[in-house]
Amino acid sequence: MDEPSSGVDPISKKSLFDCLNQTIKLNKGSAILTTHSMSEAETIASHIGILINGKLVVNGTLIDLKNQYGDGYRILIKLND
Repeated sequence: MDEPSSGVDPISKKSLFDCLNQTIKLNKGSAILTTHSMSEAETIASHIGILINGKLVVNGTLIDLKNQYGDGYRILIKLND
């Protein structure tokens, strides 16, 4: 599915995700979803892959990715006198 919740209101989005998760569990299956939203990926996915320029550069569980890359943002500010 390519961004299935794009343009969907929040209530319908939750219903969509609930339906998707239930269908996957009942069928003991899986789904492939593309999204730009990490919060959406966190809601649905048990395994996340990140593509950059069409190449898979990172993949793992949400916990794996947070442990490896989730230390926050670093900002370096240089001031001239």
